[in-house]
Amino acid sequence: MKNKEHYYKFSLNMNIANVIAIIEFIIILIIAYFFKWIDFSNISYFLVFFLILIYTAIHEGLHGIAFALNTKKWECIKYGILLEKGVFYAACQTPIEKKGIIFSLLFPTIILTFIPLPFAIYFHIDLLTICALYNFIGAIGDLMMTYFIIKLPKNIKYIDYDITVGATFISEDDLTPYSRRYMSLIEEGVHKDSNIDKSVKRFYCSKKSFIILVVLIIIVGLSALLNYL
Repeated sequence: MKNKEHYYKFSLNMNIANVIAIIEFIIILIIAYFFKWIDFSNISYFLVFFLILIYTAIHEGLHGIAFALNTKKWECIKYGILLEKGVFYAACQTPIEKKGIIFSLLFPTIILTFIPLPFAIYFHIDLLTICALYNFIGAIGDLMMTYFIIKLPKNIKYIDYDITVGATFISEDDLTPYSRRYMSLIEEGVHKDSNIDKSVKRFYCSKKSFIILVVLIIIVGLSALLNYL
């Protein structure tokens, strides 16, 4: 008899992720300063912050594109902005196989860091260099999840039942032994299509996020105007 598929929801330990990200930041800052990758004297920090928000949105957009390329189901890809929680998200509400999720996790880092960074450094495009390096540091969660998924059985599938924090995998194999300190099992059960929250919108932006974006646009615009004058 064929085993029933179960779902296993794991949670990334953000304390560990943040420590690794801080170490990455310090190392990258030292390298960037030593090799003079960036001229910090001519940078508008408001503009940098605004561009980082845009870069983060593009990062999530690329996750969604990679999900859709692997599943061929664009209608199952959901995007959202919750800036009051510091979150941009891309969710895939249809199962995606192991190779597909690894590709989807790494896709934004390849497109937004590994490809543009050498050109940005060579041509001294400081803002692009900062964004590309930030993207690499910010992708620590994607890289940790990729490392975790590589060790899982070949038959696993990934799915987002909803937009809560966590990574959900579907498998006929028992995944409980794979729980680790940096990626711990928080929930398990029988996989059913009814587990998928159909109420999640294709695109969602909270009211607070909209207000924050408007304020940032105004600040960046005024900053640019003052610099011009």
